[in-house]
Amino acid sequence: MAVALHDGRDRLSLQLRAAGLGRRDNVIVHAAGGRMPESSAVALIEAMSLCIGRSGTIVVPGFSSDALMPPELSRHDAAARAAAETQIAGFDPDRSPADLAGTLGEAFRGLPGVERSSHPIFSLLARGPKAEHITERHPRDWALGIDGPMGRLAALPRVKVVRIGGAPWLDCPVMVTAESMARHRRLAVVRFKDRATGRWIHARDIAVDREGIYECVGTAMSRARFVKRGLLGRTIVEIAPLDEMLGFAAPRIAQLVAGFGNARSAGGAAG
Repeated sequence: MAVALHDGRDRLSLQLRAAGLGRRDNVIVHAAGGRMPESSAVALIEAMSLCIGRSGTIVVPGFSSDALMPPELSRHDAAARAAAETQIAGFDPDRSPADLAGTLGEAFRGLPGVERSSHPIFSLLARGPKAEHITERHPRDWALGIDGPMGRLAALPRVKVVRIGGAPWLDCPVMVTAESMARHRRLAVVRFKDRATGRWIHARDIAVDREGIYECVGTAMSRARFVKRGLLGRTIVEIAPLDEMLGFAAPRIAQLVAGFGNARSAGGAAG
């Protein structure tokens, strides 16, 4: 579904206020991929800035593929992969595009005053009085866990999540943070290139949600009382406190992860 934001900054700001965003709020935005025109992305950012005022900070994913091996090369032989690895420059916080974060991330990255964290894949972009605090240190392990920028954001007062255009829960950084807090979680090793040394790094992180757990939990969460809904242009917007979302999602993700684990174990035993 395309994100349709044809109204101007002032109109979008009024709609955001009606949906629950207010002065002094801090915001993390989850928008629907690359299906937003750049002019709409800039208007949205300006509208949020107008809505929260100078004391609020906006956070947007700045995820980048610059340090990753292109997935299509996984089918090539070892020699071809080794040759390709030498051509991958690695992540540069000043220059690497936010190509995994859609139009909104790339539009936000180019604005004055935006700070960017240093994770080679899962960087976060922030603008506002808390931007440097949020982005100052980004561990390579558990990139969206509570020991990094997402944890520092969550510790701030009045933090709200703005979900626009039915953005897929699969891509929502808040869900990854919730799973990192959960009692049961799915683990993976992420491999990326370090620009400074040219070496390939292996980091521990949450595995990709191939089971559809985030969609299941997110759909239930959208019906929770703490989630407010409204219109943004002709697009649905959902706004909710970050702490409420994490408190809702973490135990439910843990329960489903444990259930999938038991199902796999039972299937293996039966085989």
